[in-house]
Amino acid sequence: MVPMYLEYPDGLYVPTRYYLHPQQTTQVVLIGTLHVGEKSFYKQVNATLRECERVIYEELRVIDTAVMEQREKDCRAMLEAKGTLDESFLAAIFLPMPPSKFSNDHGLVQEVRSFNYAQDHWISGDGAWDGNASEDGALSDNVWKQIRNAIKILPAQLKREKVKAAKKFLHSVDAGSASIQEYISFCNLHEEEIEAKINKHTLVDPRDKLTFDVFDKVIETQRPSCVAIKFGNAHIPGLDRELRSRNYSYIATMWLRILKIE
Repeated sequence: MVPMYLEYPDGLYVPTRYYLHPQQTTQVVLIGTLHVGEKSFYKQVNATLRECERVIYEELRVIDTAVMEQREKDCRAMLEAKGTLDESFLAAIFLPMPPSKFSNDHGLVQEVRSFNYAQDHWISGDGAWDGNASEDGALSDNVWKQIRNAIKILPAQLKREKVKAAKKFLHSVDAGSASIQEYISFCNLHEEEIEAKINKHTLVDPRDKLTFDVFDKVIETQRPSCVAIKFGNAHIPGLDRELRSRNYSYIATMWLRILKIE
């Protein structure tokens, strides 16, 4: 399994992986990110991207801050409201993380505010997947149905623990006492089981395949010497598999700290 992060005493590190194709002599830089982190992390990523002729990126909707804050409130209300365990669990795993207050308290910045996506050599890898979403960014009924069906097969105890952890974290945020370590632990809770049974087949794998439709076209028509693929960390294992299936050889990993544990 390709590691998606390393947790050290001083913080959380995410990978930038390098690949080379022996015949095409094309270098690929696969950059894992989180959607919020230290400003210094995004500066380092920007420096790496400047060395690449083409950048294929994850389609991130640049949402107005007021809209995002309202979504946080709506999701929080859904989590706190009385209802079925499945509905509470759904709110817990899709809660915008971390909430704006937490980011502000710790001096973190949003990924979408840290890059210029309008550059000519930047190409959306999974933009076509937006066909599964409505204009306001909501997932299609079909995707929601798949997610809900996957949730049904998860153990009830796992769902209870996740909901409990989400509520505890949010109350810590409200009190201004939530730490980076607590946030990391909260995000990692049951990550592998949730990722494998819910997100992987509904939100991750389809977008990975779309990304490599774009990648193949870029390689075939433009033949750049260096291509960067900048995606959220959950996509790293799948993107690695796609590269290896195309005979790209893994060369090395550079680990960058995205969150400092204070």
